[in-house]
Amino acid sequence: MNNFKHLRNKIVMALMVPSIIVLHGFGGLSGTDESAVKAMFIYNFAKYFDWSRIESKPEFVIAVYGNTKVAKYLDEISHRKTINGKPIVIRTIFTPAECAGAQMLFLPDHASNLSEILQMFSGNNSIVIITENEEAFRKGSHINLINVDGKLRFELNETRMKNNSIKYSKELTSLSVKPD
Repeated sequence: MNNFKHLRNKIVMALMVPSIIVLHGFGGLSGTDESAVKAMFIYNFAKYFDWSRIESKPEFVIAVYGNTKVAKYLDEISHRKTINGKPIVIRTIFTPAECAGAQMLFLPDHASNLSEILQMFSGNNSIVIITENEEAFRKGSHINLINVDGKLRFELNETRMKNNSIKYSKELTSLSVKPD
């Protein structure tokens, strides 16, 4: 059993190291389109969650609220990558109702009425909400993208994820910045 654990840890590390290098390499925002970096973060976040509850679904849906360049970059990623072996669908939405069936939701800073949107999803246990706004993070998103010393980082709302029964890898916690 101990050998299995050791082998599993080596495999996890072998898979994580390239992601961390990519995240760190894209983390410096000088000379890199910030929207592209955010899209890469959002895609990579999906690797750290337990998606067993959606195994019967034919695709993995990431909803992006409003017009943003992040959706464009996510769409580019979706043509080359999969999540849990499922094709990725990027859905640009303009109302919360359009989010039905999505596994992840990105709410950009410029989204109007963030508080109302978060309130609508407060009891939804099946969607991971990613924001880039401190107030939205305090009001209920699961992950918040932040700029720390010119590098893109993220903070986790572990209480919210626990309350929503969202299962995630502890490695995600170790990669995050602790909220203030």
